[in-house]
Amino acid sequence: MKLYGEYCKAMYDRDMICNDHSFIVYKSFEDGSLYIHSIYTTPEARGKGAYLELEQELINKVKPSSIFCYVDTTANDPTLSLKAILKSGYKIFSTTSDSIMLKKDM
Repeated sequence: MKLYGEYCKAMYDRDMICNDHSFIVYKSFEDGSLYIHSIYTTPEARGKGAYLELEQELINKVKPSSIFCYVDTTANDPTLSLKAILKSGYKIFSTTSDSIMLKKDM
């Protein structure tokens, strides 16, 4: 995962935080908002809180006022991602024909 994190930083000036089972690629902004570009949890860790632990670590590190993320509806099984994100406190912010933008106010 280290190489992927370096790629995200070099290409897009995005940071990555990870644990043994999940990673989050994100960018924080001066207005206090945080944008999550990618989330991944290994299949064996899904539903066991690995992502939530990592998200809390990120919140503690960055201390955002709000967090934005999106679900790509053209991805494999976007319903699974949407359910997990909604369950962790996000609300639908906007939609397009191929994505659902979500927001969590802190």
